[in-house]
Amino acid sequence: MEIRFPRYTRAENLACKLLDDDILDIQERHKNGESHASIARDYKVTPQAIYYWLLTPEQKRRKLEMAYERERNREPRIDFNYDAYRERKKKLHPEIKEYELKTALNYKKYNPNAKEVKKRSDKKYTEKNREIIYKKNLEYRKKHREYLRQMAEWYRGQRKIKPTFQ
Repeated sequence: MEIRFPRYTRAENLACKLLDDDILDIQERHKNGESHASIARDYKVTPQAIYYWLLTPEQKRRKLEMAYERERNREPRIDFNYDAYRERKKKLHPEIKEYELKTALNYKKYNPNAKEVKKRSDKKYTEKNREIIYKKNLEYRKKHREYLRQMAEWYRGQRKIKPTFQ
């Protein structure tokens, strides 16, 4: 069973910014020598939209075929050579230090002995400092007991207004 969706005219389609009368007016204004940008400002669309509506059906078809052809003949993407980029950058800007040229990922690759920065969200940090974190959390909960109770009520939907932190 085939589902048939209703066909809307340009006037009925709420997504359309330009109506059929507007398109005819745009074509007339362009014939009179007005620029795409000035027409676009009046209709609150981009100059590319104006350009599109000024194309003939044959030009639209040819443009679409060219886009498909470009996609088919596109060269595979070549990986970027970061080493050559860094060397060129060093020659152009000798005042830039070596570490400023490298990304965070490549820094470790080129400096295996570099000191690694520990993050607080790191699992090892959490395991190592579990008792300290637990004590701080407990102190916070004791200090802000009323606020946490109000927040719990608010999350459950019993209160309409979110409590502010004091």
